[in-house]
Amino acid sequence: MKNYCTLLGVLLFSTVTAQITHQVTVIKKISHSKFIIKAEFINESDQTYIIPLDTTGLKAYYPDEICGMDQMEFPYKYFAPAVLLHNQKGENVHANLKSYNVPEESMSLLSKEFDSLRQQYKTRISEWAKKEHISDFKTAEQNFYIMNNLIVLKPGKSFTYEIVLDLYKVNRSELFLNFDSYMLTVNSTFTFRSLLCADKNIYSYLTKKQKKQLKKYKLFKGIIESNRIVL
Repeated sequence: MKNYCTLLGVLLFSTVTAQITHQVTVIKKISHSKFIIKAEFINESDQTYIIPLDTTGLKAYYPDEICGMDQMEFPYKYFAPAVLLHNQKGENVHANLKSYNVPEESMSLLSKEFDSLRQQYKTRISEWAKKEHISDFKTAEQNFYIMNNLIVLKPGKSFTYEIVLDLYKVNRSELFLNFDSYMLTVNSTFTFRSLLCADKNIYSYLTKKQKKQLKKYKLFKGIIESNRIVL
């Protein structure tokens, strides 16, 4: 049976037949808020697709942070699937932005560690900008993120990976001191599904050379929603 994905109206996208489907399965329940999830993306078309997918984590669901690449400071996990959670009444469970709650002396050490990681990141981006002949640092960040988070999916093939779903701590980035947390009621059940979105404009950050290299593939644009599972 064919699935359908509706692209965001605010982006002036139209409804198209989904060629990529997405399945999630719970492999292991660690606690009432933490699970190991298997995520699978399946190409049901006869074309080879390029899918922007960040497999290093998940992101909390905020409508204005789903599809584009301009809303948040890098290195935010733009291409990570978003966590959509509903309670037993079918109501959305919302995420809240939180920061690490540690003693002041520990926070000082943690800040120094993050500063070191950020400096390494800046060096990596600068080297990438030089290699790809990109003059603007922010554009280099966007370009680096895209080119390092593309999955090639051939016709009839699937891409599967495992990821930890921690509803109390959804990291925005390994370089941020804050994270998102879902408010849960102990001993209650929730339904979970994930959503991946790629705005058509993200590919405008590629260089002419990169676009030429990817020309033989179909670049995915739109929304992919997974099945619902009970947690």
